[in-house]
Parts: sequence; C-alpha cells; structure tokens
Amino acid sequence: MNRVGIVFYLSALLAFLPGAQAPAKAEAGAAPDFQQVYELIRKNLAGVNESEFNRMAVEGLISGFSPRVRLVKQGAEPTALKEPVASEKVFSGSVGYVRIAQVDKGLGGALGEALGRLRATNQLEGLVLDLRYAAGDDFAS
Repeated sequence: MNRVGIVFYLSALLAFLPGAQAPAKAEAGAAPDFQQVYELIRKNLAGVNESEFNRMAVEGLISGFSPRVRLVKQGAEPTALKEPVASEKVFSGSVGYVRIAQVDKGLGGALGEALGRLRATNQLEGLVLDLRYAAGDDFAS
C-alpha cells in the first residue's frame, strides 16, 4: 500500500471506528509518533495476520531509508560497489561519452574526473551521459 493509501486508510479508521483514538497531535509539519500509529493500525486493520503486518512494517522501513539501508541474507558477503563511471570515450573528436555504472555516493567526483580526462586531450563540443542499465538509486549523489 502506498503512502497516500496508508494515510487515507488511517484517516478512515480514525473517523469511523469506535474506540480508535488519533495519535497525539504532533507539531505542525512533524510526523506522528511511530509507536502510536503502528499500534493503531495493527489493532484495527482487518484481514492481516501478525506476520504479514510485521513483514509490511519492515518493508516500509527499509524502503523509506533506501538506499542507505538494505536487507541481506545472514552470512552473505557484502557486495562491493561498482565504480561509478564504467567507461569514457570521445566520438568524432569533439563529443564526449561517459557511461555510468552506479548511481551512488562518489558519482559526482568520478564524473568530474572523467570529464577532466576527456577535456585534457580534446576540445569537447558536447557530451553524452549514458545512464542505461545504471545500478543504484542514490539520486541525491
């Protein structure tokens, strides 16, 4: 269920269920208390067993903190991050081409270095930034 659906459902619970109390009023712009919302939904959401509810809560937390948090199997070896820039070339003597492999921390610096190497030997008139098949989702980087 997406965030809008959860908010709508929670609003409906609060409006129509007897005995359901709204979480304590939070400051303007602040999120409501997690424990209160968690318990309110857990107690009033029909048709969902405890294990399914816990699984959805875990998935929501992980997706909310992505890409900084990731669940891996116990004993799994940590995966090394790919180099952010996979390749760099010059076409027709003046068009730079940079293929991105990983959108993650360090991409800005690696892209700057790649452009520096391309500009050192060529007078660039254009640039192709290839993001196809790039892994990662740290778009703030």
